Amino acid sequence: MPQLLWDASALIKRYYTEQGIETVNAIFSISPSFPMTATFLGYAETAVVLRRRLNQGVLTSVAFHQARLNLRQEVLINPDFDLLTVDDADILDGIALNDRHNLNASDAAILAAQVAGQAASSYLPEFGRSQFRGSSSPLRGSWSLYPCAFFITAL
Repeated sequence: MPQLLWDASALIKRYYTEQGIETVNAIFSISPSFPMTATFLGYAETAVVLRRRLNQGVLTSVAFHQARLNLRQEVLINPDFDLLTVDDADILDGIALNDRHNLNASDAAILAAQVAGQAASSYLPEFGRSQFRGSSSPLRGSWSLYPCAFFITAL
């Protein structure tokens, strides 16, 4: 099943009107048919962009507060939306993904975290993610890139 990996530049399109908002809204309308994932940092970056738009006077206070509430409900506390932690090992594992797929470092680290997380939850259900994700895990770095995982970054 496809897994949608959101970065902040794509996720912000859900909460602030810019090019690509129609596509993002359509994708959200079919969730949880396609499980969605972002990083905690991507969540925070999206919240910061909203604050920046408020500070620039582009968003009203009411629109800002509604957007932040929607972001919190749809991403942070939504049990159908998975949030990943990207650690140092993911950043280093991302280098190999970059070599194979020409990604930037942030996207490669997120993808490495996702692959490790899927491996932990899909193949090792008896282990919690935190137990599997340690850098001493013998399985770390041995999973290939999942073809169903992709980023929505250039909408």
